[in-house]
Amino acid sequence: MTRKKLNLSYIANDSMRKATFNKRKKGLVKKIHELSVLCGIEACAVIYSPFNSNPEVWPSNPEVKNVVAKFEMLTKLEQEKKMVSHESFIRQNISKTIENNKKKMKDNAERTMKEAMFQLLSGKGEKLKLTDINREDLCKYIDQYLKELYHHKNKSINQSYIQYGESSEATSIMAPTSMNYYQAINPVGVYDQNPNFNHLSHNQYQQQFGYSIVAQDKFYNPGQNQEQHEE
Repeated sequence: MTRKKLNLSYIANDSMRKATFNKRKKGLVKKIHELSVLCGIEACAVIYSPFNSNPEVWPSNPEVKNVVAKFEMLTKLEQEKKMVSHESFIRQNISKTIENNKKKMKDNAERTMKEAMFQLLSGKGEKLKLTDINREDLCKYIDQYLKELYHHKNKSINQSYIQYGESSEATSIMAPTSMNYYQAINPVGVYDQNPNFNHLSHNQYQQQFGYSIVAQDKFYNPGQNQEQHEE
């Protein structure tokens, strides 16, 4: 159930006004206490009312005097820096509301222009009832839309070029050359850069390296190698 909208006006009935005062006062003190505890700040409240001859203070007289003394130690400019009256507070809210309204109107206009543009592209322009002003605004929107598309396209192409260049450079750095490869697997120089083992027989090769010679265009077949050895 939604709350009933409050009619912010003076309450003429005395008993109702007093009950509202007591209720709102408790809520105000509670909020100040929560603000002080949660944010670790010094805050106080001094409340004058026709229902009590003495002013009500929170949290206590010494603490209220301490907060007021600190405030009075500031210069007048520092005291009034963030001070607002009821009128200035309302004016600020009105200005914010006007700015938000302008922004929403602009967004709605752009959305309408975008829908009209795509309807024209799909061949449904006859359904649009455009005035000369609407056509002029639509042409401006289409020009701006095309500029943004071209800008996005060029940006994407440039990023793809940069990424391709970085990946190519990284590949060239990471890919080992033949010299680096043989040096990595042969740090002590047992093999030449382009090794040639043609001068070794099958038995010498197998004794030195532990496996038989395998032709580059054939697969290794232990049975076939054994038959050749027997022959």
